[in-house]
Amino acid sequence: MRIMLIITAVALSVSFASCRKNGKGGRAQINVHVVDDNNNADSVDVHLIYGANDGGTSTTYDEVTISDYAGRAVFDNLLQGTYVVRAVDTDSSGQERQASAVVEIGNWQGEQHVVIDLAQ
Repeated sequence: MRIMLIITAVALSVSFASCRKNGKGGRAQINVHVVDDNNNADSVDVHLIYGANDGGTSTTYDEVTISDYAGRAVFDNLLQGTYVVRAVDTDSSGQERQASAVVEIGNWQGEQHVVIDLAQ
C-alpha cells in the first residue's frame, strides 16, 4: 500500500511539472530582429515578458537584452507558452519609442522569429 502511494505521488508530481509553461527551462528560442523603418536598429533594449496576455502593455520584464549591430537579439532556453517581446529606444529628440509583438511557442524545441519595427 505504501509503495502504491509513493508511485502515485511521483506520477502526479511528474504530470504537474510537465504542465509548467513560460519561462526558462526549455529548448525553444525567440530570435528578434529590431528595425527602424527597414534599417537595422542596434543598441536597442529588447524586453521579454513571460506569459503576458495583456497585448504587451505590461511594464514588468522577465528578461532584458540589447540588440547587436545587426539589430538582432536572442532569448533562448524557453518553455512553450506565450511571450511578449518589446523593443524600447530613445530617438534623437529624446522621445521614447516602443514596439511589441506577441510570440507563441508551441514546440519545446522550436524557434520563433519576429521582426519589430520601431517606426510603426
